[in-house]
Amino acid sequence: MRHKLLILPVLCSLLQLMFIPIVFAADSCADKAANLQKEHNGKILSIKSANQEGASVCVIDILVPGKNGNPPRKKRFQVKQ
Repeated sequence: MRHKLLILPVLCSLLQLMFIPIVFAADSCADKAANLQKEHNGKILSIKSANQEGASVCVIDILVPGKNGNPPRKKRFQVKQ
């Protein structure tokens, strides 16, 4: 019984270490998307994390308002994490 009690905290710690970087990356990309949304007065369409040439980037699609009566357009941004 004592061995089972020792394994559970170790397992929980390992699981936390595995998932913490993913959560931070998502928060980072969400923050960057919110800033771009405000900057371009648009709507966020999608947010993804990607690996580009060994670097982590956020790929953010935003629907930006059209100019001079043109319809809104989708614009893609790639920002380093």
